[in-house]
Amino acid sequence: MSLPLSNGQMSEQTAKSAQQIGEVILKSVDLGIAMSRLNNEATQESPMEAEVEPAPKSRKRKASRKPVSVASNQAGPSQVATPPARKPYLGAAPWCKRCNRHHLNLIPCSKCTYCGRWGHLISICRFAIQNKAVANLAATQL
Repeated sequence: MSLPLSNGQMSEQTAKSAQQIGEVILKSVDLGIAMSRLNNEATQESPMEAEVEPAPKSRKRKASRKPVSVASNQAGPSQVATPPARKPYLGAAPWCKRCNRHHLNLIPCSKCTYCGRWGHLISICRFAIQNKAVANLAATQL
């Protein structure tokens, strides 16, 4: 705690503090002017420095500037395009006209008699197997 000061001592202290505040304000103004000068000098580049700095490379894919040429059909109209040759069948089984597959005459066409689809018989039909499993499950529950 400080002792109470008399009026004379208070006026001396306020005068000193006012003088110090004035000096601080003048110094801050001088510093502000100096900073603005430095900023102006930093933003004004010489033309030599501006040319030296390389521009960053673009990472975009460059578009092709080659002209696109459309190949014109120079073959005469008399030439007809032929489909590529297929390998001939080398097996011994004849061609079946009902199922459009090669198999012996004694073997039935590979059409399933259960689901009616081509390519398998009832012995390996997946739908018949599922139905048998359901039937077995129902029989065990009774």
